[in-house]
Amino acid sequence: MLVMFSIVGILMGYFINKARFERYSYEESALELAELRNKYAYYDQLTGLQNRRAYAERVEELAANPPADCCVIVVDVNGLKRINDTYGHSAGDGQIIGAAKCLNRCFKDVGDVYRLGGDEFCVIATLPESAAWERLLDAEQMAAGWTGQSVESISLSYGMATTRDNPNIEAALKAADHNMYEFKRRYYTTSGRERRRR
Repeated sequence: MLVMFSIVGILMGYFINKARFERYSYEESALELAELRNKYAYYDQLTGLQNRRAYAERVEELAANPPADCCVIVVDVNGLKRINDTYGHSAGDGQIIGAAKCLNRCFKDVGDVYRLGGDEFCVIATLPESAAWERLLDAEQMAAGWTGQSVESISLSYGMATTRDNPNIEAALKAADHNMYEFKRRYYTTSGRERRRR
């Protein structure tokens, strides 16, 4: 009789624990799936940076609660079309990934780095303009010394603006974008490489 009760107890324990394990596994899987969805919704698959959707939501937040001192930097990789045409898109992807790593390394502790699409990035950082310039120049130097599989060195064009010098975050972003295109225009005019209209 005692043996019978023991067997029944073991079987009951097995089925109870099995149900608990399955429920736990299901809950864990649902949590992992939610995290995965969030990653794909807000993060760029190529670079691991936050994407345009995350950027748009952050700009909306800053528009509603304007920061006192915020720097916005728009960055673009120079010569990407030529690299894609000459060495293939994997080399171009390498340039994008390299640029993302350089920017993230220099700004991740003071702000957010976004890949807006293609070879365009944006940094939104809460730090004084002089400190932002120092970090941006570090990123540029790091990119210039970068070594990829097919192409050595990454060339960046960039523009910066601050909320201190502009009425709102949208105006600062527009000014930074304008400054970046001016930088890029000068780059192609003086370098003689891949002169084109953007």
